[in-house]
Amino acid sequence: MLIGINGSFLRRPGTGIGQVSAEFLRALRDWEGEERFILYLDEEIDWELTPAVEAKVIAPLWRRDDLLRLLLWERVQLPRAVRADGCEAFFSLYQSTTVLPAAVRHLMLVHDLIPEIFPAYLDNWRKKLIWRLSKKAIRQASVLSSVSRSTAADLEKILKIAAAKIHLTPPSVEEIFSPSAAAADKARVAEKYSLPPGGYIYFGGGLDLRKNAPALLEAYRRLRAARASFPPLVVSGKLQPALAPLWTDIESLVREMGLSESVRILGFVPREDLPALYGNALFFVYPSLYEGFGLPVLEALAVGAPVACSNTPAVAEVAGEAALFFDPNKVE
Repeated sequence: MLIGINGSFLRRPGTGIGQVSAEFLRALRDWEGEERFILYLDEEIDWELTPAVEAKVIAPLWRRDDLLRLLLWERVQLPRAVRADGCEAFFSLYQSTTVLPAAVRHLMLVHDLIPEIFPAYLDNWRKKLIWRLSKKAIRQASVLSSVSRSTAADLEKILKIAAAKIHLTPPSVEEIFSPSAAAADKARVAEKYSLPPGGYIYFGGGLDLRKNAPALLEAYRRLRAARASFPPLVVSGKLQPALAPLWTDIESLVREMGLSESVRILGFVPREDLPALYGNALFFVYPSLYEGFGLPVLEALAVGAPVACSNTPAVAEVAGEAALFFDPNKVE
């Protein structure tokens, strides 16, 4: 059997979907079945593939606009290539706009339904169009795989998908997220960022609207006001102030709240530094309002870091009984 795979998010390793895509491809290194795979990409990537996997780059027709590039590639170019190559099955590693003929068994991995929970993310006609077509593709896929029970419940409740069509496939974390790996890199990361082990609270995993950074800063400000010796807060994540209000302008907010002396903003942190950054923290805090899974929480727990996180369904599902929970809608 020839199976196609949408591997386009492999070029974005810093995203949750990119990380899950990479883990899927790593798992294929141990594949011993007779099936063969075509990994469809929209640009070249530096990746060691097994003999069972052939990489095929389909150059985007449109490059000037990332959303239109995505739409044309997923909706037109990719299905055309899948038909031409004779794939009998296809795996979309994220919820995409791709619709395939009924003869091709299409399994789609759904990470979340963010646009349904936070319509503010659909702030232009292109995003609205892509999400409308994505919902159509989700409904037309042969089988759906969900990263969590929470996302599966959202699919049933919001998109009215039959439970029998949905299968649970929670992701795992990379091997670098382990207590031993974090300990081995502890001194290097502490020196690189001038952060003493055990001397800070860490918040990472993104700064977009649903990550709830303003509420965290307000709670932290109140704690500092009540106890001046409260440990510093360290924040990592790509800084994109031009995308406000969908992306928190964390630097401006910290200045406005008078927290410049107690909040360290690291910006983007390379993935190899994260295990020790988690491991060196007094604890990891994650106040997200909505997640499809909550990979940063699993990463922190995997290295042995104490975790305080929101009690939203997916995050609570990931953390189980291993974290301290709070209501992310209440600053008190």
